[in-house]
Amino acid sequence: MTMIPHLRRLAGAITCMTSISHALPAAAQPAVAAGRYHNLGLTSDGRVLWWGTEFGHAKRGPPVFPRPVEGLPPAVAVAAGWEHSSAITRDGSVYEWGFSPYRVRQVYLLQPTLGPCEAAAILTGGHGKNPCAEAEAARKERMFVERSMRIPGLPPAVAIAATDSHSAIVTRDGEVYCWGLGAFPTKVAGLERIKAIALGQFHGVALRDDGVVIGWGSASAGAISYQPEPSAKLCDNPGPTPFFSGAIAIAAFADSTYALRADGSVWAWGSSWSRDPATPKDDNPDNKPDAFVARRIATLDGATMLGGGRAPSALTRQGLAVTWFRALFPTPGERRQPSLANIASLSSYSSILALRPDGFVCTMGDNMYGATDPGDKSLEVQRFMPVPLGDGKGALNLVDASLPLPADACASQ
Repeated sequence: MTMIPHLRRLAGAITCMTSISHALPAAAQPAVAAGRYHNLGLTSDGRVLWWGTEFGHAKRGPPVFPRPVEGLPPAVAVAAGWEHSSAITRDGSVYEWGFSPYRVRQVYLLQPTLGPCEAAAILTGGHGKNPCAEAEAARKERMFVERSMRIPGLPPAVAIAATDSHSAIVTRDGEVYCWGLGAFPTKVAGLERIKAIALGQFHGVALRDDGVVIGWGSASAGAISYQPEPSAKLCDNPGPTPFFSGAIAIAAFADSTYALRADGSVWAWGSSWSRDPATPKDDNPDNKPDAFVARRIATLDGATMLGGGRAPSALTRQGLAVTWFRALFPTPGERRQPSLANIASLSSYSSILALRPDGFVCTMGDNMYGATDPGDKSLEVQRFMPVPLGDGKGALNLVDASLPLPADACASQ
């Protein structure tokens, strides 16, 4: 196996999962959403802040320090993708910004090819100056959504998820709609009575109201379905398949899925998770391929919430946030499990965001793109720290910006 596809899978997916009650809240509950190149914070008055770094190789992206998203009505839920973000507003409408899959699809429809310059590129055999470079840059500029845009034609949404190049929602009726670069929003057949969703790069996962976990998309990418190979058409793939039961929460990574049961046990399955030698594995009496075996990876007293990604995390009802790292190149026996007390909500992908009840946000993890700590040159921030505002003094607070930061606000356990 070559390293490039493996790294592409690791770099390519974002997950965000929201548990719901099929009713739109009257006001926003402060929340956080961790993405690949950027992060989101939802304030108590419905404003959405975003921060991070440039989006991949495109020289566009969020501000380095938290700034409000432009053109977005008061929101009640948010999801951070790879190079785009999504939000649900108070009336159930869905908005996107950044390199929105919906906008990218619109641009491709208006300009499906780059015209004569492509013929010139073919005739030259790809040598010399790229005759399409200027047109490609102009088209990519049109794809970037500076001010958030509303996605038309969707039923009112109550939960939202985002990944590499796809978004998905759960409607008030418990149905799932999905869209990506190749298609406008469509309903995913076979998903009903859904209360939570999460997305990997090539697969989706849904939690039904009876605790059954349903996967769709590529089986090799963390789902259990009829699609044997990764497919860019995540939203067009039929045949969601039940795989796990008794769950109260779910989360996902590029090619892995996580589930939490009421007894506090955390379970994982998928191709990359099973290759991590740092994680103990339960017995496999049926000799199934590792990717198709749900394995218990932790048991946490009173766990109520999961975060996915390379740094999966969990939150207990006592307010204890726990994370355990899957290193990009894991060392046998290495298991770091930092924890943080007095936490109300969390989200994780490459980095971890932990929201305190007083509104301050603590973060740690991947700093390769500067999204965790722009002032730190290390690739990974290995301690929880407040999210800086960039003025040299303040720290992000999603409840009351005037509060002073407690000295031990982000002290690890």
